[in-house]
Amino acid sequence: MIKRKFFSLIVLGVMVLELYHYGHAQRVGEVFSLQQCIEYAIQNNLQVKQNALQALVAQNNATQAKLNRLPNLNVGASQNFSLGYAIDPFTNQFVDQQISSNNFSINSSITLFNGFQVQNNIKRTTLDAQIAKLNVEQTKNDIALNVAQLYVQILLNKELVEAAKQQVEITKAQLERTEKLFKVGALPEINVIELKSQLANNELAVVTAENQLTLSKVQLQQALNLPISETFDIQNIEIGEIEATPYPQSPAQIFQTAETFLPNIKAADLTIRSRDVSIAIAKGGRFPRLTLNAGSTTGYSSARTLSEFSQTLVTQQIGFLTNNPSETVSAVVPVTTRRTKDYPFSQQFYDNRSYFAGLSLNIPIFNAGQVRNNIKNAIVQKEIAEIQAKQIRLQVRQAIEQAHTEVRTAANTYYARKQQVQNLQASFEVTEKRYNAGAANVVDYNIAKLNLDRAKIDLIRAKYDYILRKKILDFYQGNSLEFK
Repeated sequence: MIKRKFFSLIVLGVMVLELYHYGHAQRVGEVFSLQQCIEYAIQNNLQVKQNALQALVAQNNATQAKLNRLPNLNVGASQNFSLGYAIDPFTNQFVDQQISSNNFSINSSITLFNGFQVQNNIKRTTLDAQIAKLNVEQTKNDIALNVAQLYVQILLNKELVEAAKQQVEITKAQLERTEKLFKVGALPEINVIELKSQLANNELAVVTAENQLTLSKVQLQQALNLPISETFDIQNIEIGEIEATPYPQSPAQIFQTAETFLPNIKAADLTIRSRDVSIAIAKGGRFPRLTLNAGSTTGYSSARTLSEFSQTLVTQQIGFLTNNPSETVSAVVPVTTRRTKDYPFSQQFYDNRSYFAGLSLNIPIFNAGQVRNNIKNAIVQKEIAEIQAKQIRLQVRQAIEQAHTEVRTAANTYYARKQQVQNLQASFEVTEKRYNAGAANVVDYNIAKLNLDRAKIDLIRAKYDYILRKKILDFYQGNSLEFK
């Protein structure tokens, strides 16, 4: 029976592993859209997870700061043993015996005033929790931008591969025509050799472009924390000719919009507010501290006993007659008898109860300059936060200005490359016709084709460079990173 259960567990484990690997393989082989890439990268990024945990710690600190307004409550108990000559803790009498005793206490205290430090600490931890959440969002934004750039790079490399393949086909077609003309004696053999050399160069360009495409896919998979797979791919987006124009908004307008929603700018501003509260907390150290304390104690001792007293009338001789000393005088007097018995635990616990309540006032007079230095350090920390906020704004503004300039230059470059391709295309067509007619040699043909091929590649690069720079500015405007 045991062997059968063990075998069943093994089979179940194998099935679970197979399902996991199958599901993982399906995920690896999936064709990702840009939005899927961004979501997957964010879900599996270790820095995001770490920042999320730090945000959880900050939220717990904020919750604890609110709970600090409540009184504390503590219960204590102790068990003691003594042997030999000792003092009974409840009778304060010396006894020579083995004593077992217990002490029980319950006490509570609450801070009534401490320079508003409790209230200010709630404000500061609440702000710190908001800052931690914004740090998570900023990390997500950074990941989204990085993934978008890698995604566009793959699109670029895919189009470069297609362009390289088209160049191979054009060269092959021209080689076939040249071989036919060579066979009929219309062209020399050197033309065939030169075109074969050109075809080899074009095929090498295809291999180079495919290698660049593979490397760009590897980079994206690493950004997604995916294991490298040859089946990984992204959704193809058909991007033909574009209308490359300067960005409609100015850098100042874009920055004004970015200030309202970028998490790193919000976090920097909240950090300044948090430092203001830290200054108030440090100044609270100058104020007196008033605390209310209350509690109750009780206990038990094995040395304690209960006494019972009883009286009896006894006739006793109390003297002699003065006129006859041989004659005794007797009287009936009461005699008290003491008898002890055990003092039960429950009764001692009840009888030994005591209560206390009091106010504690602590007035700071001199503390080796700690309060003063704490205030100074808090002020310095605020100044550091202000500089960091300015630095973040400066970085964002410069990034927007650079992207805005790059969009303008990329648009100019795109139209210049487009015009260049049109001119070189016309020149190549003329050269091709002259070559087919025998009026131009193969060197002229190859030079014209090489210039056209390079111009087409440069045009593709200029197009995607413009698209990427424009997407960056769209992101600073609060728009989603999507291709429509």
